[in-house]
Amino acid sequence: MIKDRLLRGLQNKILNKFKNQETAHDYWHMKRVVNTANYIAKLEGADSFIVETAAWCHDVGDHKLNELESAEFQITQLLNGLGYSADISKEVVSIVETVSYSKSKGKNSSLSIEAQVVQDADRLDAIGAIGIARCFAYSGHKGHAIYHSENPVDWNQNYENINQNGGTAIAHFHEKLLLIKDLLNTATAKSIGAERHAFLEGYLKQFYAEWNPYDD
Repeated sequence: MIKDRLLRGLQNKILNKFKNQETAHDYWHMKRVVNTANYIAKLEGADSFIVETAAWCHDVGDHKLNELESAEFQITQLLNGLGYSADISKEVVSIVETVSYSKSKGKNSSLSIEAQVVQDADRLDAIGAIGIARCFAYSGHKGHAIYHSENPVDWNQNYENINQNGGTAIAHFHEKLLLIKDLLNTATAKSIGAERHAFLEGYLKQFYAEWNPYDD
């Protein structure tokens, strides 16, 4: 089928583009988001072709990866080069623009079901066991400390300020990861997210218990 051919070609392009990326945003992150998005799409009645295409593209042009060209430009060039129609490319760009946590922290009821699914899939990969691993991997990549017990973060700051002030990996739990559960859109994602959120809370409890446990 034409759609299968397009998706295989897109997967190969994403593999080549992200195979050497830092591990929090590498090809395997893309693959997990695609798999999760496809699972949610089936249960929520979303267009699986649009969802999978957007899921593969969701980090193309992301500012965190020091991309020089805009996401819109890169995604349009990528999809058009593979033979996607202009209408599909435009829809995918629109979806990808809603995925970023920093640009879309709150819920947006006007999102299409496809956009909700891709956004949920990306956010789910930021929590639970994989989310914790990605958090520490990215923090290490950026040169951030694990935790500063002597310099606690003011949680009234927004997370951009925390990052600019050299935020820690544990700070990122409070500034973003623990908030994700309540920002999920679909019923399927909320069910998955509840379990992963509980894992985050349990991990933090154990982390704080082990941080200087014998310090008077």
